[in-house]
Amino acid sequence: MRIWNSECNNVLLVSTLDTSDSVILELLRRDGRASIAEMASATGLSASACSRRLRRLEDRQVIRGYRAIIDPNAGGRALTAFVAVRLVRHEREHVQRFQEGVRKIVEVIECHHVTGNFDYWLRVEVPSLEAYEHFHADKLAALHNVGQVVTYISMTDLTDN
Repeated sequence: MRIWNSECNNVLLVSTLDTSDSVILELLRRDGRASIAEMASATGLSASACSRRLRRLEDRQVIRGYRAIIDPNAGGRALTAFVAVRLVRHEREHVQRFQEGVRKIVEVIECHHVTGNFDYWLRVEVPSLEAYEHFHADKLAALHNVGQVVTYISMTDLTDN
């Protein structure tokens, strides 16, 4: 398995994950609160062996963190938008200034550097369409090097049910 090393922005072949590691990772993808006992049952390993594997996966940054998936309505973020952003210039300094700016915007939940017609794909959560308009005009469009923005409003999330 390839492991992403964000320190040097390269793909690093750390080592091949075995079947038990893969089972643990898949279990955590589905349920980030899975217990060591559940991991042990799923892998056929002892609880202490699973605990050591989990710690090793965390230490190697294969598991980079744990988070809760919050209902956007409960968190005051009822509107989800996917925003495609095209930059004007692609020289490293201009890209880095955009990246530094977008990291500071709390409404941006995810930001992916992508290939294709656009340079970035953002997942944005805000309370309302009016709040999105404010985000778009006063925060996103004000970032350095933004050339074009196309917004897609999510009507239904089929993945987190």
